[in-house]
Amino acid sequence: MPEVCPDPERLREFAIGRIADPGWDAIARHVENCPGCQAQLDEIERPVDELVSQLRRLNGAALPETGEDAVCARAVAGFRSASANGGLRSRVSADAGRELARRLLQGPVRLDRFELRSELGVGSFGYVFQAWDPQLERLVALKVQRAGSFASHEDVQRFLREARSAAQLKHPSIVSLYETGQTEDGVWFLVCEYIDGSTLEERLKSGALAPGEAAEIAGELAEALQYAHEHGVVHRDIKPSNILVAPDDRVKLTDFGIASRSGDPRLTSEGMALGSLFYMSPEQMKAETVDARSDLYSVGVTLYEMLTGQPPVQGTSFYSILKAHMEGRPRAVTELAPEVSPELSGVIAKSLEKAPEARFRTAAEFHAALSGFAAERNSGSVATRILGAQPVFETPTPRTPLPIEMPARPESPPLPPQTSTASRSWDPAILEMARKNLAVFVGPMAKVLVNRAAKNARNIAELYQALASEISTPADREKFLRTRPP
Repeated sequence: MPEVCPDPERLREFAIGRIADPGWDAIARHVENCPGCQAQLDEIERPVDELVSQLRRLNGAALPETGEDAVCARAVAGFRSASANGGLRSRVSADAGRELARRLLQGPVRLDRFELRSELGVGSFGYVFQAWDPQLERLVALKVQRAGSFASHEDVQRFLREARSAAQLKHPSIVSLYETGQTEDGVWFLVCEYIDGSTLEERLKSGALAPGEAAEIAGELAEALQYAHEHGVVHRDIKPSNILVAPDDRVKLTDFGIASRSGDPRLTSEGMALGSLFYMSPEQMKAETVDARSDLYSVGVTLYEMLTGQPPVQGTSFYSILKAHMEGRPRAVTELAPEVSPELSGVIAKSLEKAPEARFRTAAEFHAALSGFAAERNSGSVATRILGAQPVFETPTPRTPLPIEMPARPESPPLPPQTSTASRSWDPAILEMARKNLAVFVGPMAKVLVNRAAKNARNIAELYQALASEISTPADREKFLRTRPP
């Protein structure tokens, strides 16, 4: 929970869903316990945002079915319906999950046919509720889209993408998706398998895990990811809050909210980097092409945290975390957790290699490397781990993990990387000018940020707007925008 209330501009960005994880989660937890911020959110109704201005301009006019304004047309229709039926529906459309959570504190709430029982938390798309399905007489987890009817077309596509990705996956370590739906107010929701357990994030609040238990959890994740990768799905958001642990210690991977499908172009505009920053691979942080090996990096980060109680990279801003992923060298696990063997530390080091080609080739390889350590959970330590009849490691020098050589075996190749949706070739002089102008405000990270934004910007105005969003203060953003060439 933030120590102080967020400033009005950041609170407004939060209200319209423009803040990504992990900042959104922290503000959401704060707002739920701060009457002052709740009151400010209720007052944020003026058309100060570009999207809201567009909606207000369209309201009262004939709604277009095609063109740039078509994305907002359905939301305007919801606006008109809300005006005719009272303020509550308008507020539900603007921030459905938050309003449902507030109403649930006052009494029973229904969404479509589902009876909401309790709030479970906030995920990548919005609020998650425990709900009762009277038709099938079972408990479910119901995810409500964060931005409701006011989401952009891209938000809707990303939401539906989770459904496409998760619906095809049937694995004991992956949370099942039952169905999707949309209310008459235009609010999308997902109905998923309910797991009566806790997240790995919650479990880690009690401290680091024993090496065997951590290796077993990571191995189950690798096994689930191998299945997903074989079905053309890269998760892209592996982190402790997306890992559920059932009462019988079964591990379930959830929230394929930003999962990418083979051959399906990325839907993020302006090179936006999605996911939780501490767990993202270097290539994903830079909004470059990603494949299955990006997930393995995230599993490695999670395993490191399970054993040491902290992620391998530290930072307080996008720039510092990006630099840590790109340039920093994490401390060896054995330095922070002496009970961890050098061999297991070597497995983690390989998974955290900055170059994808230096990591494990597949999740199956990662799983095989972990299997010996997980098997020792109840049998104690041995000097040499073996997989089948072939040695996986030679004895390494402490704090200097040796390269991991896996036994030869047929493997599925990594998924083909996704391609960028760049729409133009840039004059190098324009990009160099943008880097110099941006470096005044963000330092040496300007080069990475310009390359990242240039992949999706269609013109100079879009490029500079995307770069301005990376600058922390409004005054500095305005100064930077004034450097834009005509």
